[in-house]
Amino acid sequence: MKRSAFEKGILSKVIQREKRFEEQFREKEQFREKTIQRKAIQRELVHDWRKK
Repeated sequence: MKRSAFEKGILSKVIQREKRFEEQFREKEQFREKTIQRKAIQRELVHDWRKK
């Protein structure tokens, strides 16, 4: 089944959009994990500081 140039153009745009969406999602996930780690570290530091 051959696709017309129009169909190929639309498909490439859709694929590019999907890739961009996946990259953004991955970046958000990484940012959230880093934030969670940072908060955990801060909590530990405050806890240690209060112990002293």
